[in-house]
Amino acid sequence: MYIKPIALFSLLLTITLACQSESKKQNDPIRIAKKQTEIDKVKKIVEPEIVPITYKLVSLKDTIHWINQLSEDSLFTFLVLNRIDKGHISSMDSVIIPDDFRVNIDDYCPFPAQVDSLIEVNKILYVSRYAQLFAVYENGKRVKWGPTSTGKESTPTPAGLYSTNWKRKVNVSSINSSWILNWSFNISNGDGISLHEYELPGKPASHACARLYAKDAEWIYYWADQWMLNDEQKIIAFGTPVIFFNEFPFSGRKPWWLLAENPNALTISANQLFLETKSFYESIMARQKTLIWEQKKKKDRENKGSDVV
Repeated sequence: MYIKPIALFSLLLTITLACQSESKKQNDPIRIAKKQTEIDKVKKIVEPEIVPITYKLVSLKDTIHWINQLSEDSLFTFLVLNRIDKGHISSMDSVIIPDDFRVNIDDYCPFPAQVDSLIEVNKILYVSRYAQLFAVYENGKRVKWGPTSTGKESTPTPAGLYSTNWKRKVNVSSINSSWILNWSFNISNGDGISLHEYELPGKPASHACARLYAKDAEWIYYWADQWMLNDEQKIIAFGTPVIFFNEFPFSGRKPWWLLAENPNALTISANQLFLETKSFYESIMARQKTLIWEQKKKKDRENKGSDVV
């Protein structure tokens, strides 16, 4: 089909003007603003804004009936927030409660969900003496957390780097033979400091150990690595690193009560956690390398032995 030059020029001009007009429409600030508004509206529908959790501090006597009506999940949240077990509810004079109970317990965790500076650390466990909480990380990702009760004022748990040494499902306290410590994992052999299951009274109350809920102690029991010893019973590889940090204000208010005034009172940033680790980092990485190597050697020996059989 033949198109006359004038007609062809007219057609090209029309197409060009149409494209320019469409381009102006696309780049028009008002049009862009309107489009972004529409996108934002859709986002608000698809991704509702997460409302921060707020708390209140109340007298137990004004709350005990209400506590008895809580669902199992909500009761667990209440216990964690107050660092207690069921047996110590009645011993509290005041308790902290959230204005709304959420399904995901992780919503209440003050430890960061991700710490990029720990990405090379395969396993590590932190215990905040101030918040009376522990948190477990694998390659920088938080995989577990929960309440604890560390050393009381007369027998405080020293801050610093420890390692998981030896473990026993049932251990008898060297201080009092009537104290049965289930899921015990020693972290300081000379001092007898361990992570283990025992009652949580809502305050630091141990003889330097870190008390835990039974299910948390059991989980750590199977998760953490033990030390490795040679034939002379000398350490050739340390277990999983454990860091105790900051201090509990024995003469002041319980830190979690401050949540009623500031919902972020206990928040621990990723940077803070890194700073608590910084001075130990070289040692942690060196021990990790040795542990991996010794575990490999042990596995190779075991495999070799099974081949012989």
